[in-house]
Amino acid sequence: MKSFSGTTSFGGLPRRWCWYPPQVAALSLLMLALSIGVSLAQAPSNPKPRDHVYLLRGFANVFSLGMDQIATRLKHQGIDTTVDNYLSWPTLAEEAATEYKSGRVRTIILVGHSSGAVAVTGMATRLSELGVPVKLAIGLDPNIAHDCVRTRRPLCKLLRRE
Repeated sequence: MKSFSGTTSFGGLPRRWCWYPPQVAALSLLMLALSIGVSLAQAPSNPKPRDHVYLLRGFANVFSLGMDQIATRLKHQGIDTTVDNYLSWPTLAEEAATEYKSGRVRTIILVGHSSGAVAVTGMATRLSELGVPVKLAIGLDPNIAHDCVRTRRPLCKLLRRE
């Protein structure tokens, strides 16, 4: 930079036309904030409702590890999944109802193995009481004989090994 009579120049421009680094940084941050605000405003406020499959493992989570494999395959197809122990069904039912009523979930499918198969019927009943339809409830090898629950759209399968 050259200095003539107390004024400096930058790239041949007089000092009054030059920006100081703090001014440049402030302007850059302002432009970044505006671009983020515009992109957030353009994002859809309600994403498309999705399907959700709840997979309930049996006792001690030892003999139901196939549920994890099913969940992985479903996730690869773009389907949301939750895998948990059968004892978690009351909490999962409340969460599923909240998601459904918010519009984030459109279809709920329940799958359980062994003790999880029995828990699926309890979860479907609770969801029905909350006014949330269950599209399909599947019990794989339930450890006790149990009748299918009646939901608004009853479709329940209990597959038992002989």
